[in-house]
Amino acid sequence: MVAPLLACLTAEPALAAPTVTIESGPDGPTNKSSPTFEFTAQNATTVECSVDHGPEDFGPCTTETSHTEGPLADGEWTFRVRATDEVPETTIQTRSFSVDTAGPAATVAGP
Repeated sequence: MVAPLLACLTAEPALAAPTVTIESGPDGPTNKSSPTFEFTAQNATTVECSVDHGPEDFGPCTTETSHTEGPLADGEWTFRVRATDEVPETTIQTRSFSVDTAGPAATVAGP
């Protein structure tokens, strides 16, 4: 009888995918045309930011944990932060907001 051959396999521990959380910044309407967003990223080798009207346009963030954009025109915007690790695995978080710097219109209806 032939003894069974046992193979010993050693597995590398799985690396955790990057995580990113938007901690602060406008979430809805704001009157600030140069908003600042703060975020935390873990297990990431690269962090990039995008503030845009539609298609994402990632580039460097202002710092490792925040991004300030502007001045922005009035309208709808989306802030995105993307964290990428060595594998590469990517995680993206988004926050939609609108800039409205115009004051309310006032009219006088009578004397």
